[in-house]
Amino acid sequence: MMARMPERERERLEALRRFRILDTPAEAAFDQITRAVARKLDVPMALVSLVDEERQWFKSCRGLEARETPREQAFCAHALERSRALVVPDAAQDPRFQDNPLVTGPLGVRSYCGAPLRLPNGLVLGTLCVIDKEPRTFSESEIAFLEDMAPVVVSMMEFRLAAQQEISRESAAAQSAQRGLLQRSQALADAEERFGDLAANLPGLVYRLRMEPDGRHRLLFISKSVERLLGLDAASVIANPDLFFGALHPEDSASCFASLTAIAETGATQPWQGRLMGAGGVYGWFRGSATPRQMDDGSLVMNGILLEITEQVRAEEGLRQAQKLQAIGQLTSGIAHDFNNLLAVVQGNAELLGDRVGEDHPAVGAILRVATRGAELTERLLAFSRQQSLSPQAVDLGLLVSDVAGLLRRTLGRRVQVETTAVPDLWLASADPGQMENALVNLALNARDAMPNGGVIEISCTNLSISDAQAERSGASAGGDYVVLRVRDEGQGMSAAVQARAFEPFFTTKESGSGSGLGLSMVYGFVRQSGGQVLIESASGQGTAISIWLPRARAPEENAADDEAGVDLRGKGERVLVIDDNEDVAVLVTRLLEDLGYVPVTLPDAQSALRRLAQDPFDLVLCDLQLPGTGGKTFLDLARGLDPDLRLVFMSGDASDSVMPQRDADGGLLMKPFSKVTLGRVVQAALAGASVQAV
Repeated sequence: MMARMPERERERLEALRRFRILDTPAEAAFDQITRAVARKLDVPMALVSLVDEERQWFKSCRGLEARETPREQAFCAHALERSRALVVPDAAQDPRFQDNPLVTGPLGVRSYCGAPLRLPNGLVLGTLCVIDKEPRTFSESEIAFLEDMAPVVVSMMEFRLAAQQEISRESAAAQSAQRGLLQRSQALADAEERFGDLAANLPGLVYRLRMEPDGRHRLLFISKSVERLLGLDAASVIANPDLFFGALHPEDSASCFASLTAIAETGATQPWQGRLMGAGGVYGWFRGSATPRQMDDGSLVMNGILLEITEQVRAEEGLRQAQKLQAIGQLTSGIAHDFNNLLAVVQGNAELLGDRVGEDHPAVGAILRVATRGAELTERLLAFSRQQSLSPQAVDLGLLVSDVAGLLRRTLGRRVQVETTAVPDLWLASADPGQMENALVNLALNARDAMPNGGVIEISCTNLSISDAQAERSGASAGGDYVVLRVRDEGQGMSAAVQARAFEPFFTTKESGSGSGLGLSMVYGFVRQSGGQVLIESASGQGTAISIWLPRARAPEENAADDEAGVDLRGKGERVLVIDDNEDVAVLVTRLLEDLGYVPVTLPDAQSALRRLAQDPFDLVLCDLQLPGTGGKTFLDLARGLDPDLRLVFMSGDASDSVMPQRDADGGLLMKPFSKVTLGRVVQAALAGASVQAV
């Protein structure tokens, strides 16, 4: 659908022609704008588009080969009478554009956002726009950014026109040399001032660097944004370029100078990415490029721009970490069920063996210890990948730290002092208390290992309230109230390279055989799954502080005491149907049930179990949740069709979140490996009609 012709169309076209910009060559200043906009909004195409009588013509086109299209196809023609940006989330669903060749043709435009290029008199010459080939909803901040940049483009056009007019005036004033010189000097000063103002408002840092034939370099210009981005005065930096180069991160300095050398040697643009010390004393990531120009005296002048990409780098790192988590989660979840089945057989048979040769027999104890370590290994891998099951409660971290501190003082040795503090009125934290204790012990053990000659471990608990913006910068899930547990040591500290890998599974700086490298990864997975964040503050030789942020619990959860002392777990001959395709597990469960006084019957699949249930009632069914072919949940639905009052407990070796929804529906989940006591408690509770999760 062609856009309606603006009411002041003739006046608008006359204004456009006055700028003498149509059909002119590309200019770096406009291209820098579209490049910066494309990167900021993460889109493949960004344009400076101007509309005349019959076409839209692109002064700058980022990601598009064409320089013009017919006016009847122009999206920006619909923005000529708008006060704000034209936003098209999905052109294929918009009646104005769904039949447009730009949408249906090879270009495949799907989403568009264009900010009007508006003159002071209200006339709109075109748009600064971005285009994506996928449907997209542009955020208010993205639209506002584009609308803020549109006046910059108009200022550049006005500056360009002023420069052209100044050239014309200079030619007309050639007869008066003195007056012409004065006019040119003033115009140059004005141009430099306006260019400086324009550069200062660009989303980055603009500079001009001169390299002499002997390798010396000096800055000819740097935009005032250097003060906002790096906390440096522009005039001081021009006078002493070492102030700028001194802001480089020590690990990135060599690559910066190597890039400058490569530009000098090849005469070609060389991209660079690295860290610079920001105004707040924190390093930020920047990406830059420079275009070289050879001068007659043999020197090289480089016009370049540096854009801050700290948020982009953080997002990319978050994506890489998420991909690692996904890979570990897929691997662990895939093997956890089978591995825990094996551990169940090992642990159960060791208990049966202990009943015959005595629980104190060294071989029985060794087997049980190995089985327990195997189960913990699987749990820690699941914790890192955020696949383990959690039971979050309202936890008093101050009380938890106080309880664990006694154990730590006895465990860590006399050379290590443990000091604990907690603020008054400490909030309750939402966390799994068992996992929280494990995390605290892991952090304390790491702190001890970092202090081979002894030292002090400080464990503190504080309250923290942050905004959504602060949460985004810190990596937390959302703004709000958090309870922070901080463990600080006086040890060797971590280098930046070690910190970057600290949460990776199996990564360790300890000698071979001294640790699995799963401690911090387990802590990280548990905290992130709990909706919190883990932060590391460390430097080589300066100790380490690790902070765990946990969401504040709004109300304490009441938990009934679980006192099993003196409880008789033996059955009274009740009949139990055991369904598990793993023969070893089925045999083990049968033996354990017989020892507990039950009468078990074992079947390998859902079909045979359903046939048996149709003719023979049972007091209880123990069913593996991941039965091949027919899953446990499907079996339960079919079995309840035969007996609505059927009592069933699921068994599973996979503690991932994928099985969690089954718990609420059926009231029972017994995690493998399990002990005979646990099996007896679960079976007894299920027969009594109670809901049990033994994890």
